[in-house]
Amino acid sequence: SQPISQKSQSDILNLLKSDKHEVHDGYRIVAGVVLSRNPIILRDLHPFEREYYLYQQRLEHIHAPPFPVDFYFKKGSVAEKKWKEKKEREKADALLAFGSRKTKNKTSSEKIGEDGTIDSSDVSSEEEEIKIASRITSADLTNDIKSLDRALQRTLYLIVKKPREEHSWQFPQGGVEKTETLVQAASRELEEECGNCMDVWFVGRRPVGYYKYNYPKSFVKDNAEYKGAKVFFMAAHIFAGQVNVDNKEIVDFAWVTKQEMKNYVHTEYYEAVKDMLEFIVTTLGQRWSSAPTIIHGVEYLIFVYLIFGLLRLWYVNYLWKKEENRIAEIRAKIEKELDVPDTTVPINGTATASTGLNTSTVGVPMTTFGPSASITGSSMSITGLSTSIAGLSTSITGPSTSITGPSTSITGPFTSITGPSTSITGPSTSITGPSTSITGPSTSITGPFTSITGPFTSITGPFTSITGPSTSITGPSTSTTGPSTSITGPSTSITGPSTSIT
Repeated sequence: SQPISQKSQSDILNLLKSDKHEVHDGYRIVAGVVLSRNPIILRDLHPFEREYYLYQQRLEHIHAPPFPVDFYFKKGSVAEKKWKEKKEREKADALLAFGSRKTKNKTSSEKIGEDGTIDSSDVSSEEEEIKIASRITSADLTNDIKSLDRALQRTLYLIVKKPREEHSWQFPQGGVEKTETLVQAASRELEEECGNCMDVWFVGRRPVGYYKYNYPKSFVKDNAEYKGAKVFFMAAHIFAGQVNVDNKEIVDFAWVTKQEMKNYVHTEYYEAVKDMLEFIVTTLGQRWSSAPTIIHGVEYLIFVYLIFGLLRLWYVNYLWKKEENRIAEIRAKIEKELDVPDTTVPINGTATASTGLNTSTVGVPMTTFGPSASITGSSMSITGLSTSIAGLSTSITGPSTSITGPSTSITGPFTSITGPSTSITGPSTSITGPSTSITGPSTSITGPFTSITGPFTSITGPFTSITGPSTSITGPSTSTTGPSTSITGPSTSITGPSTSIT
């Protein structure tokens, strides 16, 4: 808390004579105003930032495609000469690395023909030299703390001086009346103490800072009703105008930076408000500051735009996937109602799976390709002309699974057909691949010209039958095992070393 000197007790007593001020738990409610002038110009670049922008400019110059001068400008014309002069100046500016430059206009007498061409290689620049205003003003040179035209790169704060010796410099503040809000009280006190010649805008209706201090013990002893004061600071910006003190409540004022404020206000007062000033600059002042901020070599705005762009792409992709799913659901519903077979074939991809109960895949011709492709489900049927299942480690699993159709082929190493009552039916049906197995009770392969080819091919299960003319089982270590296993048909052959029928 901030102590109050004995000399200030008379001022406090005058303020408390009126009973219209707001009091809470013995503390007088006070509204203060942190009136600031935001930076007018961009801050000076940090040496790292300067090097970064120079590096970006050089990269842009190196990778930029050459400008077709001959296409846009007539050779020997005035426009061509001006363009070349401009490019020379840009090269000189790049070498100066954002330093100050002074260009001198060249003057010469030239004769221009009717076709607009000139013979002289030196062309005078008709553009007047632009005079850039200095970043250091006269108020900076004279240290005029009452001028708003100083420290253009920094934020200035208004502090006023009370007619007392101790704790005289502070922010404008005054008591809150019982019928007022904090903003209304702050606006009224600012106008009473600093005049009405300023265009001021309050940032919000909530305070940006707060601190509490106690009155001297000698004063509290005579006025037990009051313990001290609670000050709530309201942030505001000035757009135009100047302070006009009344020389009664306020005798002087100054526009100072945060660092300069330490030389005017009391140490305890500065410690109480310094964090609040940092909050105003970093949070409330961002919308007013145009100084670039760099995050790991990337401009802040570019970084923000990049993030929003990625989020937008993700959202568009999400909507697209959602719409695809919705269309698929509607299509499946319509096909179910109309009993229309699925003709969305072929199905191509890696690790493609069709899973479900009573699932059917029908099409002419129908193909399922992909390594590790699986078709699983009870009462699973694959029907179609020239139907093929090809891939590495392809499996067909499920009870009552049937593959039906002429010229049906199952091809691939480590291909397995597993399940009770599994049937493969159709003329010219072939099962080809090393380590191909057909397993399950009551498994049947039926059809003329049916062939099972491959090393380590096995047909296993009770009541397993291979039926059809010209049916062949070919391959080394080929086995047909199971009780009541039959191989029936004219011109049926079982060929291969280590071939067994058990």
